[in-house]
Amino acid sequence: MLADGEKFYFMHSYASNVTTGVNAVAEHSRRLFAAVFRKDLIWGVQFHPELSGEAGKSVMEKFTKL
Repeated sequence: MLADGEKFYFMHSYASNVTTGVNAVAEHSRRLFAAVFRKDLIWGVQFHPELSGEAGKSVMEKFTKL
């Protein structure tokens, strides 16, 4: 769904660990954390797609097609 190296806007310092159900991870200061979650039909993102430019727009378009 997301290409390696895409840039997304993360506003706060909270970061969830990488566990089951994580579909994408992000890296900050060499630490990996969960960026996209999925459980059954529920999807969630840790970043702000509406503030992430073209990359965020692409994610929102893909969500609407699911």
